[in-house]
Amino acid sequence: MKLSELNKAMNPLAEVTDGREKMEIKELYGQVATLEKFMFATDDNDKKYAVVCLKEYPKYFHFSGLLETKYLELIENDEELRTELKKGNIKFKYEQGTTKKGQRFTIVSVV
Repeated sequence: MKLSELNKAMNPLAEVTDGREKMEIKELYGQVATLEKFMFATDDNDKKYAVVCLKEYPKYFHFSGLLETKYLELIENDEELRTELKKGNIKFKYEQGTTKKGQRFTIVSVV
């Protein structure tokens, strides 16, 4: 086993992050992008999130927020949706929302 293979074996997220740079979700606001692949992980507080790769941004990945994570869980658990993912038929639209108190959040919708 080569050292690079050893690193990938020890870092399961390397499958989606290897050779890519992290992008901020706010860079996607106003965009529609095709879901290419994703992988789930858990943070130190046992909160589930996903590392997401989009077809239109082949050099980048981003970390999902709560709403996008819920969509991805639905996709992962539904055979028909997984087939649509493989065909490149799942597109997300990213927008910025604001609460009544002025807090900003990301709105993700399937288009």
